[in-house]
Order: sequence, then structure tokens, then C-alpha cells
Amino acid sequence: MELGKDSLETKTEYTFGGTLKSTFSAHPKIDPAVGTLYNIGYSLNTGPGDLAVIKCKNDGTVMSKIHRPPLPGLKLYHDMAISTKYLIVPVIPYGVINNPIALLKFVVGMASFGTEMRWHGDLPSYFMIFDRETLENVATVQVPTFSSYHTCNAYEQEDGTLSIYLAQHRGDREKLEAKFRDVFHSVYQPEDDCDVIRYDLSTRDWTFRTRTAVSSCALSMEFPVINPSYLGKPFQYYFSPALRQPGYFHVYQKVNVVTGNVLTYDLPEGVYGNECVFVPKASAGSNTVVSAPSDEDDGYLLACLYDGNVHGGGLLILDAKTMRQEALLSMPNPIPFHFHGTFVEDVV
Repeated sequence: MELGKDSLETKTEYTFGGTLKSTFSAHPKIDPAVGTLYNIGYSLNTGPGDLAVIKCKNDGTVMSKIHRPPLPGLKLYHDMAISTKYLIVPVIPYGVINNPIALLKFVVGMASFGTEMRWHGDLPSYFMIFDRETLENVATVQVPTFSSYHTCNAYEQEDGTLSIYLAQHRGDREKLEAKFRDVFHSVYQPEDDCDVIRYDLSTRDWTFRTRTAVSSCALSMEFPVINPSYLGKPFQYYFSPALRQPGYFHVYQKVNVVTGNVLTYDLPEGVYGNECVFVPKASAGSNTVVSAPSDEDDGYLLACLYDGNVHGGGLLILDAKTMRQEALLSMPNPIPFHFHGTFVEDVV
């Protein structure tokens, strides 16, 4: 949507000049060097479940290609990652799969996507790999079954390894989705959320090599973020909200994916957090192209909070290097959980 600069009033639906022919996920990735935006969505002009891979240049032009993923039916495509050469889409066995009646009910409007989706743990998961320049599908690699919503990062190594980091669920996907159907009344357990797992694929023969948890000390988490300057490159840290005990996110953590070390910041009792945004202290003064600071963790974490003690909202600012509080700003109204955000340095 296009919003007014000062009023934030909704002006019109933005379709990239009518060139966008698909849905548009909530997790686009922006190349930090040149500002090109990549995303995924559902094709609106072909069969149900067809995947649209999208590339948006700085001039507003859109290039997209439609692909038919493995696994029949309508899967949940939620997030993706980019490396220097590739765009990576996890395909998990969650959706309307091998159920033509449920798929028909969704297509004709008799049921919602969410009520008809099911977890199929007997089926494998895949990574679909696309060339970032052409958006052609260069490989589809089968991997052990996993459940995930969000990626963390990806990069290529000199030995031909493509390393993909994502937030992988610890527990039962069906139980988690049942809680999501009553999101504001559910109590979340550490086993409901995730660990960051690294998957290594060979780009020489496009085979699965290994998967490894990046830290044995990290808390159960979701919504991992990194310094955006390191998107698609080797990196050292991710940041996330986390759980020590049942409830909702009440900790923020900084995890070193090389050493496994963890730094944490605990919220006061009755105060809960959500996804944070990393803002580098040094930037290029642009909304899209970011220059790296001297240290990867030289920046701030911004997070919207809910204070259950007063039914109010707040904006937390942490120093990403030390995980110490820099500021806590009160807001007159709470912001709903599960909203994604971004940082805009200047509104044009």
C-alpha cells in the first residue's frame, strides 16, 4: 500500500505499475550493496500453489517467474533467503496437500487457507534454489523433514557449500497452529518455538550435506534478525526474542553463530516483546543500501513491547554490542503481536 508521507493515510494499492501479478510475502530481502529487492508469493494467474519468485529493481520495475514446487497442492510459502548468487525458498510439508476436496473449498471461498492446512510429517522438506539474476530454478534439494516459518541468512563458501540458517521448530506443528488460532489467549512453551539450525548443501552436485544447531546455549526463540549489511554474506550474530519459561517472549538474546555464546536482556515481569529490528550505527543515508559499520554488532536493536501491567505499549532500544538498554519509550496504545516491522531512516 502507498501511504501519505506525513499523515500515514492509505492512498492507494501499489502494484509496481501493474507489473506485480502475485501476492507479496511479508519477508522481502534487500541486497545491501545495490538495493535490489527479492521476494516470493503465490501466482494469481496459474494453478493453486504455484510459486512466484520476484525481483524488484530500484526503478520500480518487477521481474517475476512462476514455478511449480515439489509436493502437490497448496503449501505455505512464508519466507526466503538470499546469498550472493542464489535465492533460497524452504518448502515444507504444511498446507493443503493430497486433499482435493479441501483445496476446492478454499478455491471457491468456502473455507480459509488456515483452517484447511495440515502438517504432513511423513513427507520430506525441500530447498528450492533460484539464480538471483535470471530467477530460474537451478536446483531443488530434498532434506530431512523440518518445520519453519522464518529464515535467518544464507551464504556461499569457497568450497562450494551453500549454508542456510533458519528458525526450526522444536515441537509439534499442529499444536503450534492450534495456539495461533487463538493467539492472544494461548500460553507458549519453550518447546513451541525454535532453534536456529544451519543446513549445508553442496552447490557442486546439489546434495544435502549436514544440519547443525548453531548454539547449545541459545534460548527457544523466533524471528531471528541480523545486521542487514551482512545479508547474503558470512555473519557472526543473530538477535531474537526468546523464552526462558512459559508465556510469551520476555527475553532478547544475541547469539554468536561461530562460538555459540549468548548474551541476553530480560524484560520486567508482565512486559513482553516481539520481533526486533537491527539498525546499524553507521549507514549510507539510504532506505535500501546499507554500508557496514566497523563491527558487525555495532548498532541498535529496536523492539515494540506490550506492558501487561498497564495495557500499554513501548519502544525498547538496546545496544546490540552489549545488550544493555539505551532507552525505553512509552506509547499511548499497544501494538499487536506478530506484526513485522522495518526501520526507515528518512521518508522520501
